Amino acid sequence: MYLNVSVMVSTNFAVLFLSLEETRTILKDFFTKSKFGFWYEHVLIFISVGSSVEYICQSYISRSSIDILQQLNMLEKLLSFIFMCDWILNFILADHKALFVKR
Repeated sequence: MYLNVSVMVSTNFAVLFLSLEETRTILKDFFTKSKFGFWYEHVLIFISVGSSVEYICQSYISRSSIDILQQLNMLEKLLSFIFMCDWILNFILADHKALFVKR
């Protein structure tokens, strides 16, 4: 009885990992071949340029404008969160996780 249960559990885990891999490849194809993926990449490019402009503005604004600096800090945190989510998504979709982390 115990042997049959362990075989069933290991079989279910194999199906779970197979479905995760299939899901990963489907998501990767969606982000690389669909219009949504195209626009997602372009929006991220636009956000990257905006982040650079925000950094330049933040470094040249005088310290007397504390309200503007606080707003720019909040914007910087939001952009950092967006980039972190994008990195996690790309890590999940990566074929070789160790190579993705090294680069």
